[in-house]
Amino acid sequence: MLPTTEDTKTEFKQSFTDEVIIALVAFANMCLLSNNVIMM
Repeated sequence: MLPTTEDTKTEFKQSFTDEVIIALVAFANMCLLSNNVIMM
């Protein structure tokens, strides 16, 4: 369950830097690749 409000552990961002987006895409690609290797 995702939190609906901010607190000391959760901070919602209005936008992300290019570096954050690149890191998230790289992580997602790594997850997809590792799942494909396991399924083969």
